[in-house]
Amino acid sequence: MNRAATVALSIPAVLALSACVVRREEPASSTLVVQPAPATPTVLAPSPPPPPQPELVPPPPRSAAMQVWQPGHWSYIGAPGSPWVWVAGRYVPVPARMRTWVPGQWVQQPNGGWGWIEGHWSA
Repeated sequence: MNRAATVALSIPAVLALSACVVRREEPASSTLVVQPAPATPTVLAPSPPPPPQPELVPPPPRSAAMQVWQPGHWSYIGAPGSPWVWVAGRYVPVPARMRTWVPGQWVQQPNGGWGWIEGHWSA
């Protein structure tokens, strides 16, 4: 593939992620441990999650530290009759030297089940 084709293919991905970029103008005052994204799913479910629930994103709380909204997601608990629970979105402080929140996602597995890949921060 030539360079022009590679650049053309990467533009939609950059545009899709541009909404997730947070720029820091001052250092965060809180300490937060940042872990890399897990290589394998942390939770396995036999079926896909329900459609995402709509969320009204409130204004960010007043804080000295920059904060970013982490959207809600479904969590699989496997309870009979109600195997899925909604985990509401929330604001969290942006860790030092981090700029982008990569949301967690449910990914179909080769065995037909679904795996949860945790959200994580990226520089």
